[in-house]
Amino acid sequence: MRNVLKILCMAVLLSGCTALMVGNGSSSGGQLGKGERTEEQIRQDAVTTAAVSSRLAADSQVGGFNIGVETFASRVTLRGTVNSFEVRMRAQELANSVDDVVSVSNQIQVVNQQ
Repeated sequence: MRNVLKILCMAVLLSGCTALMVGNGSSSGGQLGKGERTEEQIRQDAVTTAAVSSRLAADSQVGGFNIGVETFASRVTLRGTVNSFEVRMRAQELANSVDDVVSVSNQIQVVNQQ
């Protein structure tokens, strides 16, 4: 009887460990919450950021400006300053032309417009 009680106690205690190991430590069974990404999504966003940055740097109109690029869930955000609305729009066109880009938030500011 005593051994049965010990086994029952162990089973109850270990059942919580199983959820911890299988569910990745979350009570939701390892599902990602809002704003969380898998390692693959993080890697893909980094690849997208690099591709957009390369296109901007290689472009004759946009390349001379310091434009920051961030990507989250294939949505690209551009930040920085340029000297004309045309350059601002060209940066957005280049970002949109990269594979896997879902949308572009163009937060580039135009200063000293020519």
